[in-house]
Amino acid sequence: MNLLYGCSGKKAQEAQERLEKAVQRRFGSSGHNLIPASPNLFLSVLDDGGCGVTSLVTPNLSAALIGLVYGKTNPDYNEIFANMAAEAKAALTTCHGEYAIVVADLQAQKVMLATDAGGLRNIYFSEVDETIWFSTHLATLAQALGNETAVDRGHEDFLLSYGFVPFGQTLYQGINEVPTGAVLTIDRTGRTHQEPIVRQDPWSGTYSQVDIGSLPEDHALEVMENAFMDAMAEVAHPSPTAAVLLGGVDSALVAAALQRLGKQVTTYSFFYEEASLNQTHTDTLANHLGIKHVWVPITSDIISDGLKHFSDRFNRPTNWPNYLIQTEYLCKRIREDGHEVCYSGDGCDGIFLGYPRTHTVAKFLDNNLGIPKPLFKFMERLLSAERLERSLGRPFRVAMNLLRNLALRPPSRGFIPFRVLDDLTLKHLRADPPPTQYHTVEELLSRLSASTKGLSADRRAYHGKGIVGVNKTKISGAADSAGLPILSPYLHPGLGLFARSLPGALLRPADKPEYKKLGKYLLLAMAEKSSLLPSEVIHQPKISAVEGPIDEWYFNELSGQLYQSLQGLPFALNEPFARSLLRPKRSEALYSKYVSSDKLTTHEVSLLATYASFAIPSQE
Repeated sequence: MNLLYGCSGKKAQEAQERLEKAVQRRFGSSGHNLIPASPNLFLSVLDDGGCGVTSLVTPNLSAALIGLVYGKTNPDYNEIFANMAAEAKAALTTCHGEYAIVVADLQAQKVMLATDAGGLRNIYFSEVDETIWFSTHLATLAQALGNETAVDRGHEDFLLSYGFVPFGQTLYQGINEVPTGAVLTIDRTGRTHQEPIVRQDPWSGTYSQVDIGSLPEDHALEVMENAFMDAMAEVAHPSPTAAVLLGGVDSALVAAALQRLGKQVTTYSFFYEEASLNQTHTDTLANHLGIKHVWVPITSDIISDGLKHFSDRFNRPTNWPNYLIQTEYLCKRIREDGHEVCYSGDGCDGIFLGYPRTHTVAKFLDNNLGIPKPLFKFMERLLSAERLERSLGRPFRVAMNLLRNLALRPPSRGFIPFRVLDDLTLKHLRADPPPTQYHTVEELLSRLSASTKGLSADRRAYHGKGIVGVNKTKISGAADSAGLPILSPYLHPGLGLFARSLPGALLRPADKPEYKKLGKYLLLAMAEKSSLLPSEVIHQPKISAVEGPIDEWYFNELSGQLYQSLQGLPFALNEPFARSLLRPKRSEALYSKYVSSDKLTTHEVSLLATYASFAIPSQE
């Protein structure tokens, strides 16, 4: 496990003892203290020996970074640490990658905390008795704080609807995230100061300022290829070998680009006994590139273990825990095979507007006039019987989400197209009175979507999907647990700026119907024209990355474990309704077969079970 944690302030010694105890209890070791014998500052690193943690200790400076900075090898990190101590804001304007960094200036008696621009990493902090406690692992910090915090139910309705807590807050009272666009400085008395970081375009507009829509297609494809290969080269680790998490065309393109850069590539995919769930054309890609492919079996035992230890490995609950758990398991296998890092296709659909279902729903909601709010309220009352939801299950909740969206006005409408628990579900699920909410779900959607008012319905929906942050939770959790950084060219900020500058006609051209739902036209056309990938791989049917026999396992061998885990929720359950979530339904089978973009209908159980895993353990 890789972890940074520490504190600064008047009661740092007491905080240090409690933090070290919590880390020891959870992970079996308290790590290495980088600031010995300081009454007001403490910084420790838990490092399992991989390349995901870099630290520095000098007479005047102690620092650590978890993750990686693009294009930097270990000697360069010392310069980053020194520059950040001298002028943190300036040092990070050109520091791109996926990282959390902590620098303690021992002369000035201050600690500086910051993360990457994309929010791929997080540092959590809390103030107790004029002392700031911090950690890159959320549940550990909450455990150390003990009675100083508790599960914060003020955003529970929104969390169980969309799977995250908004605006830099967390599941716990008094624990917040260090803002993505700022440096948080803490002095020896526990006082804090935030400075904004203005991140520079790493390519200084070389690609993002090109009027690519006015170029001939051949020229546009050449620009696309150059931008993609530049991003891949800058993200690539110096290691001569490259392991790729293969899950479709996006990651296949990463494998092809790494081979072009001279890497010895091996691809890895999940393997299920049900053949229809396995990634297609892995052999086609392996033959085309002349590389090795490895299948890694995924079983219910792996999911069971991952659910039991979910909050040990990840910082947020999710309705797709199997995806996170399987990735972490695969990363451990890749590290066992001798690789220092691994690569993925994460971020591609988000910046190049893939995700066919997101596009379809956004278009549907945009093309309909909507439903007057009084009419929706009348329909909601008609459909509010608990037995109706218990009988229909997931299809009922999907239909209610569409109706609720149609009753909203843009930009809230369609901002986050996918919802897990509906308002009626929350009412049916809780046996207790509902907790007081800081804001209604609708109010939070309005605030979150306000900045997207000028965007198209498509780009608004993709922006909303991005802030849910499932991939970010997966990347940081799997990488830290396995001690294996996960890198993707699609998360490079320069490529992201370029992709967002592309006109819609280069992503879903009207004269190319095969890309009407698929999206990503310019990228995929480049892959074919440049011979990076064969046509069969580019146009293969999309298998969702979250796919798997999860419903079957939930309804059978994992049913008892899941029901028991729900008892850890911070509210009493309506037992008949809760049990209905773990029973298969004919309506859900039909929905999964003919309507859903994946074969999962147990999103609600997953989100509830992972939420329950963040209960603060006893301090005894």
